[in-house]
Amino acid sequence: MSGTVRIGIGSDPSTLDPALINNIQDAYVASPVYETLVRRTDSGQVVGGLAINWDVKPDKATFTLRDKIFCSDGTPLSASAVAASLNRLVAPGTKSNSARFSFGTGTATAQGDDAANTVTVSLSKPWSDLLVGVAMPWTAIICPAGLADPASLATRSAGTGPYILDGATPGRSYTYVRRSDHTPPPDPTVTRSGKTPQKLVYEVVNDSSTMANALQTGQLDAGLLTDPNVERFSGAGGFTVESKNVGSSLLIFNQARGKPTADPSVRRALMATIDKNAFNRATWAGKAEVISSLSPAGPSCADSSKADAGPTFDLAKAKEDLAGQKLKIRVVGTTQAAGGAGTAYVQAALKEAGVDATLANTDTTTWATTLFGGTNNWDATVLFAINLAGTLAAVGGYLLGPPPPAGVNFANIDNASFSGHFGEATTKAGNASCGAWADAQRDLMGNYDVLPLSGVLFQLVWSAKVKGSAPNGVIDGTSLRLQ
Repeated sequence: MSGTVRIGIGSDPSTLDPALINNIQDAYVASPVYETLVRRTDSGQVVGGLAINWDVKPDKATFTLRDKIFCSDGTPLSASAVAASLNRLVAPGTKSNSARFSFGTGTATAQGDDAANTVTVSLSKPWSDLLVGVAMPWTAIICPAGLADPASLATRSAGTGPYILDGATPGRSYTYVRRSDHTPPPDPTVTRSGKTPQKLVYEVVNDSSTMANALQTGQLDAGLLTDPNVERFSGAGGFTVESKNVGSSLLIFNQARGKPTADPSVRRALMATIDKNAFNRATWAGKAEVISSLSPAGPSCADSSKADAGPTFDLAKAKEDLAGQKLKIRVVGTTQAAGGAGTAYVQAALKEAGVDATLANTDTTTWATTLFGGTNNWDATVLFAINLAGTLAAVGGYLLGPPPPAGVNFANIDNASFSGHFGEATTKAGNASCGAWADAQRDLMGNYDVLPLSGVLFQLVWSAKVKGSAPNGVIDGTSLRLQ
């Protein structure tokens, strides 16, 4: 073991508590420290993590743990401790925004059997994505010391992963050092060559040009770019650029009472101002997939041909429908995605149609707080839904249920037909759910609740110094190897 790997992240994590993970930065810094029951590989295959085997049904799953798993403080990890961590995740008092994406819309309970070394998760409502759900980073297991004092997780890690937190300077960097007593889980899909780093440093770099400069000068070894700065690394200096379509770009309007966009006829007219191809060019240099489904191709049942019931681009008709309304629309977005170019395009398109549209592009944490903080101080946004699970439910889950803080329905969408078809789809496995998913998506598009625009294109830049994997765009800190 030797050396240090420095990874650039586009904004400050919002938390170091895995149960409270809200964005990709949170997932980045959790990956070296905390482990999940199972894991997803780059190809989407589910492999063992803390568990070596499992028996999964839509409403119950039992996991058999590996032997001799130790927390970073030397405490053996028991099945009952795993259950306690999962039960904290789903407890209302924890206020996790992400737990429902793993366990669905019902209640979940976990029970550990220390003698058998098994953990059983039971759901009150079936959830067909239960197995992939427990591979998500927010289900990572927190050891008893962390559960006893959750506030301590901001300065002291309490996981079973190969690294421990060595220093956290919010807004600047997060440093992790290698444990000498960690045994990694077997991974039948990967054979990694190279030396395991002794230290990982996650550097907060808010500006994409600064990130690219730091990569070129060797100050960073890996980083994520989503704008034209990535072209600086095409065939240059031993760098490798890995492109990943990791989610969905969706235009969504706030339907809270009193908002002009609570009116579906207004939403329809505003959506007609948007040219999806122009959005793709502005945001992803035309390289992402233009979509009419909730997701690009990949997830089961993501079939755009069955989903598109939304308005097509028709600027003249939009101007006619919006004439005289004197709409004021506040567009909010994140600079993490192409420097905010996509939401800047939306603002410009709305203004061209005569709408008084203002724009607030901020870092991801501020943007997420605007959407999920419950203030409703916004009218339009592009949701860059990073689909870590690779399922339609992982995207659709944002569009139903209670609004924040009780839920994640940030746009205050009240579409009973969609909710019904969503519930039907998530109780069925594989292609058996496709009919319900097609109906659910038509419900959304037909009510002008969402306008699918494109995929989300992540460009991971690796220097010649390091190799690693990044399932769904999240660099796995445990996979990094010095070359």
